[in-house]
Amino acid sequence: LANQIEPIVSLDENERRHIIRALEQCDWKVSGASGAAKLLDINPSTLRFRIKKLNIVCSKSLAKENGS
Repeated sequence: LANQIEPIVSLDENERRHIIRALEQCDWKVSGASGAAKLLDINPSTLRFRIKKLNIVCSKSLAKENGS
């Protein structure tokens, strides 16, 4: 089990997953001292661009829309 290898995904998919993990860790805050951009060491406008490019939607927004 220790040697299981995860399947290779595209760079875009890998970036998408990484950004989502950072956003979740920062409670979906993009900028500021406790934001995902700071954690990822990128400019907040760059992060916003990538979020849009990769069609990332805040899971908290989806939960509100679905009544959760």
